[in-house]
Amino acid sequence: MKKRILIVNDEEALLVQLKDVLKGMGMDIYTAQNGIEALHKLAERNFNIVLADLKMPKMDGLQLLENIKKSYPNTYVVIMSGFGQIPQAVKAMKLGAYDFIQKPFDIDLLRLSLKKLLQTQDIIEENISLRKEVEEKYDFHHIVGKNYKMRKIYELITLAAEKDTTTLIWGETGTGKELIAKAIHYHSPRKKKSLIIVNCPAIPESLLESELFGHEKGSFTGAHTQRIGRFELAHQGTILLDEIGDFPLSMQGKLLRFLQDKEIRRVGGRDTLNLDVRILLATNRNLEELVSQGKFREDLYYRVNVLSISIPPLRERVDDIPLLAEHFLKKYAGLHNREENNISADAMNSLIQYPWPGNVRELENVIEKAVLLNKGETIDRFDLSILQKIPLYFGEADMYMPVETDLPYKEIKERLLNNWEREYLKGVLSKNSGNITQAAKQAGLNYKTFYEKLLKHSIDRKQFKK
Repeated sequence: MKKRILIVNDEEALLVQLKDVLKGMGMDIYTAQNGIEALHKLAERNFNIVLADLKMPKMDGLQLLENIKKSYPNTYVVIMSGFGQIPQAVKAMKLGAYDFIQKPFDIDLLRLSLKKLLQTQDIIEENISLRKEVEEKYDFHHIVGKNYKMRKIYELITLAAEKDTTTLIWGETGTGKELIAKAIHYHSPRKKKSLIIVNCPAIPESLLESELFGHEKGSFTGAHTQRIGRFELAHQGTILLDEIGDFPLSMQGKLLRFLQDKEIRRVGGRDTLNLDVRILLATNRNLEELVSQGKFREDLYYRVNVLSISIPPLRERVDDIPLLAEHFLKKYAGLHNREENNISADAMNSLIQYPWPGNVRELENVIEKAVLLNKGETIDRFDLSILQKIPLYFGEADMYMPVETDLPYKEIKERLLNNWEREYLKGVLSKNSGNITQAAKQAGLNYKTFYEKLLKHSIDRKQFKK
């Protein structure tokens, strides 16, 4: 969309001249002959820039500026001032004008001023857009899940975002610890500042102190320049120390000192630096066990465990699997420019039965692969590669069976039995290549009973013919 500029001046000839010299800048140009007319035009449409003369009848440039700053704060004002009007122009700058141009003015200088203003606006708009995008992306209401354990997580995210305190996020690999950390940061008062993420195990122990706290030039071999550490980069923002359970003992004391004093000292430096950094920590390990094993300092554990968020594994919130699967289907259909697929009831049931050792991350990968490889409208059980590891009926393995405790006993029992019966029948049919007589014999049922059960579960024997 083109930028709009409103030129305000009581001299008709100057308006024509300015409109002519600015038309090559790619803006829509409007004019007004006094401040009152300018305010009427501002009420009709949005303007990016108002170029106003300082001295005009009815309403001068200063009065117009004050009205614009009050009612249209996103509109930038450039003041044109004549010789001897410098004090008023300075006052205009103090009132919030972006710039002032003295008449008679240099056209190139005017163009340069407006060009810089437009670039500034573009940067501000881009930052606002990016910030909004990031905040929406990590809005915890978009963390998919309705399970009662996840509802508790939402409450803790809100609390952690409000309280500027050290927070420990615990969960198995793939449960979404980093996503929780980002949701906390982008809902906190620090959201406009940096979120620095440090994957602790990925940094060699010999380099970890320098990475976190920085170093001075010449502090060790290879330190040719001063280096700013991750903590300094996170000043006034947030730092996430991921996999803190793998943090070396040699560094735990330095981390504890920062938590106590909010001070760091660069490697090879003499001066201490006071930093304002909010600490988030994530781990998939049991820190209490590490303390008992002497691998994690007890005093540090009590320091980092001020507020704790424990993320349940996917197998403990199986009622969220359909929501997550549909969410990932939409995500990757859009990302890979594919038609959005449906997931068959059979496939969804299999997703629910699978124990998901890799948690949400594993489910996401499975759905993405299915979106890429599936050529039909519906994703079936056999399109989900990971489910090939699961036997077709429960009797072949000790399969995980989801239990939804929010439902009455009789209802969940009936659901589980129906699921079991359907999978059993399909498994027997598969073993007997769709032959009902042989399948019924193997199942110990007569033909009529077996056939009625197939009708009950809408199972077509033809799909098992080989």
